[in-house]
Order: sequence, then structure tokens, then C-alpha cells
Amino acid sequence: MTRTRALTLTLALFACGDDSTSSGTSGPTSTGLSTSGAPTTSGAGSTASSDTGSGGGSSSGGGTSSTGGGSTAAESEGTGTSSTSAATASTGADTSGGVTDTDTDTGVDPGKCMIADVEDTLAFNYVKTIDLVDIDTIQASFYNIAAKEIVFFSFYGEGRRFTIDGEPIGDVMAPPEALPSLDGGSYDQVNEVALLVNQGCRLVEADPITLETLKAIQLDTVKFKIGVCAGVAIGVDGDMYVISWQTEEMVKMTRDGQTELGRVDLAALGLSRPDGVSLIAGSENFLVLSSTNQQAAILAPDGTIVVPPGPVGKAVPPFKGGGIPNSDASLTVCGNGHAWLCEEYGTHCHDFAPEDGDKDACACTIPQ
Repeated sequence: MTRTRALTLTLALFACGDDSTSSGTSGPTSTGLSTSGAPTTSGAGSTASSDTGSGGGSSSGGGTSSTGGGSTAAESEGTGTSSTSAATASTGADTSGGVTDTDTDTGVDPGKCMIADVEDTLAFNYVKTIDLVDIDTIQASFYNIAAKEIVFFSFYGEGRRFTIDGEPIGDVMAPPEALPSLDGGSYDQVNEVALLVNQGCRLVEADPITLETLKAIQLDTVKFKIGVCAGVAIGVDGDMYVISWQTEEMVKMTRDGQTELGRVDLAALGLSRPDGVSLIAGSENFLVLSSTNQQAAILAPDGTIVVPPGPVGKAVPPFKGGGIPNSDASLTVCGNGHAWLCEEYGTHCHDFAPEDGDKDACACTIPQ
């Protein structure tokens, strides 16, 4: 999270990044999803390298970035795997990545996701680092499934589009309705729109290429009892999951942002000061980041712990290796199963490959 986190909060709320090598295996297995309902009262010069992200210092970040281009895209060997499974079912339908091809015997529709056939990713291994150079304090990102592009944004709104491999395509600017204090992004895989949320909990639907505003929704912070929104994701159930940094919760609500469906106490799970959420390709699970001790965990939609909190960039899952400082702006790429983490006070973003191998599971992100 950043930086100016809710205006009424003090800097004392921020925990320093901890270099602990704790295995992250302790803690409760679940607090469960409370379903009592909502309270009624209330790039130019972009480069890629194999460095481990020792972290660039942040600047004011207020400048307008120049047109993206000229990346070197040097990739480290890392510890990640890049093999793609290609299992074929006995019926003859190809289930690589859990997505079936047309099969006249089974009558399976092309592109239909068989999410049960996709192995859940439980860890990601560090692959490489890219440097956005003139875009820092990176706070939001999303993967445009239709265009197969990644977009990273500064807290101040400047952004850059990249290929799935981290090659710069061009610069963008977050819509004014998502500013100031941009602090989360996602992609609506049904409506094919970008979702951006600021710390004031204003949710903006935008064209994923031009970033033109299509709709702006002010989430009711009193009704939902939330504050300082710091992440948003759409689940395979079609519902929306919003991170409330101030109350340390993940709140599940209807896609239109009008009705609460449940909430997860993240602090009770060891994820205090949560700062980002993203859907893992090929599963119903979410990656959730915590700014306290720089930890991450994998949670089921109901809050059940799938992979317990572990220090980011160390030797334990979910994010193994890379020595990532001050992680933020997580996203997952359903086209290859990778996950990206960026530095909230720097200019670097880091690519992690699924430990179980690359997979194309975009069809599995569509609500089942």
C-alpha cells in the first residue's frame, strides 16, 4: 500500500518489510467467510533484467511518462519452470490447461473450462525483473485477457502496457475518475473491461486499451464498513472481492458493488494490512498480499487458507526467490499462469512462473 494511505491514518500503521526467512507455515487454517450480510447502518527506456529487485527508491511520481519502447527483455534462468502440460483425456478431448477442444463424441463445447482438471498452483518461482524506469510507486495492474497485454500503473496514474513476456507496448494514463490514490486493478473477464479502484473506494470500469471511463461506482464505505480500498478481483463465481486495508478484510460483494455477500478477516489469518488480491489462473483461489512483514498467501474464496502466509521473495511459497522488496500491485496472467509483483516504492516489476508449469487457463476465469 502506499504512501499516503487514507488521509486519517498515521504512518505508524505501516510495517517495515521484514527480511525474515520464516517458513510461514504457522497460523489458523481458516476463519471462514462471514455471510451475515452487509450492515444496514452503515514504455520509453523500459528494461528487463535478471537482477533480484534490490529496489529503486521512489520519486514524487507525478511526471508524465514517455512513449514505451526499447526493452532489452533479458530473462534470468530463475528457478521457475516453463514446461506446459499436455494431458489428453481418454475420451479424446484435449484438456491441456483444463480447456477442452471440440469433441463430437463427448459434445464438449470449444473453450469450455474444466476447472477440476486444472492443477491448482500453490507456488510461483522467480523468473525475471523488468524496470519501468520513469514509472514508480507502482500500485495497480491488470491482465487484459482479450488483447493478451499486461498493464502496470503508478499510484499517481501513469501506466504502461506490456506483452505477456514483459516487452513494452505503449504508455497510458489512468482515467481521472480513478485518481487520486490509485491502489488496485483487475479485469472483468465477462464484460472485458478494466477495473481500477482508488483508496477512496471509487471503482472505475474502463476500456482496457484506451482507459476511457465507461462507468464509475462509488462503493458505500459506510454501508459496507470498509476503508482505504487496496485491491479488487473478480472470482469465477462472478462476484467481486475488494480489499479493505483499514479494516483488514476481504469483502465479497455482487459485481455491481451494491450488495455484500460476506467478508474474511484477513488479520486473523496473519495477513494484516492487506494490500492486493488477484485470481489465480485455473482455480477459484486468490493471491492476497500483506504489507506487514511483506507476506503473501493463497486463499479460497471463503477465506480458507490454501497456502499459509510466507515472506515474499524468500525460499517458501507462494512467491519463491527474487528477494522482492516492498511488494505490491500483484496480477496473474491466465495466458501462461504466471504472476507478477511490483515494488510500491520503486520502478521494478517481477515475473514468477507457476511451479507446476506454464498453463493457458483463461477459459477457467469465466464464471462457472
